[in-house]
Amino acid sequence: MLKPQGKLNYQLLIEILLILVISAIAFLPNLTRAGIYRDDWYYVLDRMISGPGVFQEMFSIDRPARGPLFEAYYQLFEIEPLPYHLSSYVWRLSGGLAALYLFKLLWPNQKRAALVMALLFTLFPGYSRLLEGVENQPRILSSFLQTLSIALTLQAIKANRTIPKTLAWAGSILSGWAYIALLDFSIGMEFFRLLCVFLLVSHERQGLPWLNKLWATLHSWALAALIPAVFLFWRLFIFQNERPTTDVGLQLSFLVDAPLRTGLWWLIRLFQSTVNIALLPWAIPAFQGLFGFNEFTIALVVFTAVAAGACLLLAYRLLDKLAPENEEPNPSGIGWQVEAILIGLPGIVIGVLPVIMANRYATLGNYSHYALPASLASAVLAGGLIHAISSRRVRLGVITALVMFSVLSHYSVSLQLIREETVISNFWHQVVWRAPGIQAGTTLVVNYPSVDFGQDVDTVAGPANFLYFPEQTNQIPAIYQLSALEQGEYASKDVLENPEKTYPFRYRTHASVVNYANLLVMTQPTEASCVHVIDSRWPRQNPGESYSILLVGQRSKVERILTDAVPPKPAESIFGPEPAQRWCFYYQKAELALQNDQWEQILALGEEVWAQELRPGDSIEWLPFLQAYAITGDLPHLKSVEKQARRDEFFRKQACQTLHTMHENGYPLQPQVLDEVNRLFCQE
Repeated sequence: MLKPQGKLNYQLLIEILLILVISAIAFLPNLTRAGIYRDDWYYVLDRMISGPGVFQEMFSIDRPARGPLFEAYYQLFEIEPLPYHLSSYVWRLSGGLAALYLFKLLWPNQKRAALVMALLFTLFPGYSRLLEGVENQPRILSSFLQTLSIALTLQAIKANRTIPKTLAWAGSILSGWAYIALLDFSIGMEFFRLLCVFLLVSHERQGLPWLNKLWATLHSWALAALIPAVFLFWRLFIFQNERPTTDVGLQLSFLVDAPLRTGLWWLIRLFQSTVNIALLPWAIPAFQGLFGFNEFTIALVVFTAVAAGACLLLAYRLLDKLAPENEEPNPSGIGWQVEAILIGLPGIVIGVLPVIMANRYATLGNYSHYALPASLASAVLAGGLIHAISSRRVRLGVITALVMFSVLSHYSVSLQLIREETVISNFWHQVVWRAPGIQAGTTLVVNYPSVDFGQDVDTVAGPANFLYFPEQTNQIPAIYQLSALEQGEYASKDVLENPEKTYPFRYRTHASVVNYANLLVMTQPTEASCVHVIDSRWPRQNPGESYSILLVGQRSKVERILTDAVPPKPAESIFGPEPAQRWCFYYQKAELALQNDQWEQILALGEEVWAQELRPGDSIEWLPFLQAYAITGDLPHLKSVEKQARRDEFFRKQACQTLHTMHENGYPLQPQVLDEVNRLFCQE
């Protein structure tokens, strides 16, 4: 028979292991495959080009605490993605354990409920940006420090001896300043700290009237008031903010200028954000994107979620053997579930209020980082509601379902992000095959298959400059030699209306020049296609091509590609291993040879294609070979290509147009070849 203290130790060990195992199931499987995602590119690229000091300069305008943090990470890991992703997981796990500590301090008689709330906080599915390995660091570290700081405040209040009390207060205040300095809009969670102190005081001083409890709460909380007070004093009266979106005065001026309209929008956004943090993460199937994968992947993800649920049930069984679930009454006389709801809901509302006052709002997806601070209160609210269910069996079923749902959400989101990164990496591997070098000053127009990057031009400019212009200059701002256009019809229409337009682009610590006269258009219409670097003389058009590419393809200048340069070697840790040299490799090399009018080189590549029985997923990719066969009078191969693509009417029309364009613009075809072209490709 175990001694009681032994039981407690075993209980705590099982609780920690459960959070560790389930979080590992949810987050770790795909981390080793994750690379650099969207905005992470400019962090990596700016540091690589500008050298030490760039991070301090990058965040000197709004959040200076982030500069030393990012520089420390770079000194440790440089540009290797994996350590950043693992660090994000460690901070998230640490946050979950800190939450377990916090909830045990708040409700010492409800250890099972504390475990559930800590697990839900760790797995909070409303935050889906964990795989942004670089940019995520201050957010997820702030979340851990926020939770730890609140727990240390309670520990300091409970401590009776001077040294432990002093150490707890020091840790609480320092970690409190750190979490707000890293994520300023998380300051609203100081109200949640006050609510937690009120609960603790209420439990310890049950007989006091409410007003006396409030006074005792303020007295106990007084030292913690240094956290928001000192930060706000520094922010408002000492620090010179230079970024409009984080300028308190500027944001509040919108309310002063239009109080009714702005106030109404704030209320709407506050309600929307509260719902997005409190309810929708647990109710909306964020894993819908999972069903775009194949059957094996779906089965794997479902199996993973079931495994997480099984781990939870096993842990509950072990805990029941050690000590049955405690249903002791709450010291305050009020059901602890009511307390959880009463601090959870206002904790969410006030926690997200600074986001609303900055004219932002929390959503699922791209703006989910605004939900991260208040996710602690969301876990408390969820825990209170769940444990209000009287049936233990139903309650356990709901907890298991939420854990499985959260694992499904995180796993499917990570798969979607990794698929995007894989698509982009494969794209640039093909670009390197096709373009040994690209002239400085080129503006890229890029279409990735199944990736909508919108205004995130770093998704293009990042890998392009990383590959072709990685040289360190030690100058701030970092000058990107290659710029990129936003994705969408607006940019394309602007190109058509202003074909000679040039304008500077700058964001934080990097700058470039966008020049519509130096466009290079690259597109991969579908994942089955190869990358098509558009030559405006004879563009390759797929039936599913985006309108923006169709609009600007005629402006693409393939001569921006330097055919005699030494091609870069994509780093495997970032771009993954080089794809197998199958059809797309020979297609890209044929297009490169076509740019130099190296017809014999294309014929040699064609022989390799036929010998290896390689075939394109997009018939239009036969065109460079077809052009070489036509110009050299190779009728047998001309006919062979026609047989391969006979059923593709779209290809036949383009083949007819391209070959006639060649004939009329300096690449004359022999009469018998022209006759055969007309017969094979131009007849209706």
